[in-house]
Amino acid sequence: DHFVKTFKKEHEGTDLITSKKAISRLRKECEEAKRSLSSAEYTKIDIDSLFEGIDFTVTLTRARFEQLCPDLFKRTMDALKTALNDARMEKADIDEIVLVGGLTRIPKRPEGMRDLVLLEVTPLSLGIERYDGAAVTVIKCNTRIPTKGTKIWHTAKDDQTAIRFSIFEGERARTSDNHLLGEFTVTGFPPPPSGEIEFDVTFEIDENGILHVSAMEEWTKKQNSITITNYKGRLSEKEKKQMLKEAEKFKQQDEKERSRMAAMNKLVDYVYSIKRELDEEEVKQRTSKVYLKFVLAKCEETIRWTETNKEAKKEDYEQMYKDFER
Repeated sequence: DHFVKTFKKEHEGTDLITSKKAISRLRKECEEAKRSLSSAEYTKIDIDSLFEGIDFTVTLTRARFEQLCPDLFKRTMDALKTALNDARMEKADIDEIVLVGGLTRIPKRPEGMRDLVLLEVTPLSLGIERYDGAAVTVIKCNTRIPTKGTKIWHTAKDDQTAIRFSIFEGERARTSDNHLLGEFTVTGFPPPPSGEIEFDVTFEIDENGILHVSAMEEWTKKQNSITITNYKGRLSEKEKKQMLKEAEKFKQQDEKERSRMAAMNKLVDYVYSIKRELDEEEVKQRTSKVYLKFVLAKCEETIRWTETNKEAKKEDYEQMYKDFER
């Protein structure tokens, strides 16, 4: 129909519909053009003396061909959806699609089917920043969406009454090498010793790829949240691919950095656990004041050391841990 209209527009007063022979020749050439476009980006239709001695020559691109056939492609996709519904199957249940027939060789058709059954996944890991700058993953890269993940989080210092949650995407060990998506703060909870305030931090990605992050303090139920869409503050596909390349390039370096930060975190957690234990009334009653004072001073000294030596070597943190145990 498209080329019948094209011919009529180019040659006023003519109408191919009146000639069955002309229509048959045009249809044959169109079929040949369709097959050519399965492997080529464009093709040429050239018919001598198509109608009333008039030649017909036109170039057809694959993109233009696809624009002319949306209804045809839609019918095929609708048939596939109906088959899935009738079989009571989900996209995830499909292992393989076998295409049969000449029409299935059209590139647009396989692309459309891939779009229909493609399982969306998270292109980069999503997580939060720890007090030491480490990236803590909540949802891993290539996790199928929609999805949901939760981490238990604690305050990092004594008498802390507010905590900021920084949301990042990326594969690197430190958040400084990843991409910041957003931040929010939870306030209004009591100021107990470090680690005693507990938060449920939940990451949820809906079927539209929108990220919802919330944090709720367990005792007071104080909470806050942030919503991050695909279009605001997110990286482009090119930038995401670049970040994945960099993560692979610095993989060994990041593994060493994670190990170093784990040693620091182990030391800090141990020191604060000792402080909490010494604060218990039962421990105070059966421990001399001199010894309590000595151990608390050692705790404070170690905490100050970690705060001023955040870039210390793994071996240094491990040695401090051994020294503290003594």
